[in-house]
Amino acid sequence: MHDRLKILQDYLGGSRVKRDCDISEHLVSGFGGTASAFYIATTVEELIKIVQLCRELKLDFLIIGSGSKIAISKEGINSLVIKNRSDNLKIFGVKGNVSRQGIGIEEALVEAESGTSLKRLAEFALEHRLGGLEIFQNTLGTVGGSLYILPIVREKAHQVKVLTSSGEVEVKDPYLVSKEDVIISAVFKLKAQEK
Repeated sequence: MHDRLKILQDYLGGSRVKRDCDISEHLVSGFGGTASAFYIATTVEELIKIVQLCRELKLDFLIIGSGSKIAISKEGINSLVIKNRSDNLKIFGVKGNVSRQGIGIEEALVEAESGTSLKRLAEFALEHRLGGLEIFQNTLGTVGGSLYILPIVREKAHQVKVLTSSGEVEVKDPYLVSKEDVIISAVFKLKAQEK
């Protein structure tokens, strides 16, 4: 494993891939041991790149978001832990009408990258007067991890973009995402809030 980690460090830079890293500070609980290696992916491109490299090198990896729904033994974990901080949000696919009173949005699609916190996603929707995600205002976790664990997040998601085990980026129905898929982003179809 150390040889493969060295290849990863050489490729990505020694300062980006940290060895024997205490990951407790990266978990909401604060409990956890040491990971053989640790990397922070700040963009979707970095997340895809590190996962593809790990798969090519046959290097075990674990992706975490905020670390709110995971526990790691004090003995640690013998793999690369990837902290997913890809958290961009955007609105697209707006549906509505234009009148003398202005533009009336009826419905919009919001894409949230997998490292986005559910709380931030809910606040973003509310700022743009889009309803349907208020339930997440006090929910810990990120979009990516929560799609695997919380049925309500799958129910609210319209579609999910994943990196498949074969290395392809695909758009899937939220209920068809498998454990082998790495979630890149999710799209939520939201209605305008009542005035």
